[in-house]
Amino acid sequence: MINQNPNRFLIDAKTSTLVMTMILGIFVGVASSKTYNLNMQGTPATIGKGRTLERKIKGVPRGKFGTLKLQLKWHSGSPLPVSNKLKVQIKYGNTTRSTTQCYSIQWSRKAPRCSLQINILEREVGNSGLWKLRVTNNSGYAARGFDIEKGSDFSPVIPFFRSTFVERMCRSATDNVKLSSGPIDIRKGTSKTVTLKWNGPSGQGFFKLKAKWHATTTFPTYNKLKIELLDRSGRAVRSGYFYSFHAPRKSPKFSIRTNGDRLRSDSSSRRRGQPKWRLKITNNSRYDIKGFDIQKGNDFNPLVPYFNSTFTKTCS
Repeated sequence: MINQNPNRFLIDAKTSTLVMTMILGIFVGVASSKTYNLNMQGTPATIGKGRTLERKIKGVPRGKFGTLKLQLKWHSGSPLPVSNKLKVQIKYGNTTRSTTQCYSIQWSRKAPRCSLQINILEREVGNSGLWKLRVTNNSGYAARGFDIEKGSDFSPVIPFFRSTFVERMCRSATDNVKLSSGPIDIRKGTSKTVTLKWNGPSGQGFFKLKAKWHATTTFPTYNKLKIELLDRSGRAVRSGYFYSFHAPRKSPKFSIRTNGDRLRSDSSSRRRGQPKWRLKITNNSRYDIKGFDIQKGNDFNPLVPYFNSTFTKTCS
């Protein structure tokens, strides 16, 4: 008689479930990245020597993060095979994102060849129709059959290729920003500089900063402070005189948005020497101030609404 272990079936079932989950995870990961073929506006172009051509890049999907991978080919207008360089600019609207002098891709012994990559920035996702090529021919020969794909080019020296857009999954991440020393008091006629701290992934992004404070008076009084946002080099990227975020009918309030970044070491006590983002607050008013902070925190004053300051990492 065969002695079967009843737990074996449970183990086998769990193992099968784990394997299927892993397989599905692999397929989901593969499916999350998609490649789109690109083409150039119009037919393959001829660029005479001393001439400049500008054509739109078609097929870039709207609202997607990713990478443009462009390859370019052409033939010189010489009766003999001759390699000639072209000046190639990748433009987004009027902004030049890349400039290079390169050879057609079939010239394997020439460098650099026109095999170009550009990561699409977050601000460029919204209007995919602004991508274009601007190509200038300063060589001694015309460039014929210029294109970003092999297409109908029957020349055997041109390998099959397509220019593509490779989608990249990207999620922005927002974290609360705090003062390193919590709420601070600032006497009239003095300044204090305090470090900003926050967690989250490193990278480029933007701050949304607000601040509140109270004047040390018997009746509610709203006084301006000079507030400067200092970057890692100590340069003031935003500066001005502001009222507290909760000051009624006062303007401008300290509620700003500006670009910034976060390094991996920003929340690490082991890298205390790393330059930080900071706020410098100068009190030139007639009153001392107390409870300066960039979040409501434990401020029980009912006139101060709930708020936080944040840093949002963006895709780049």
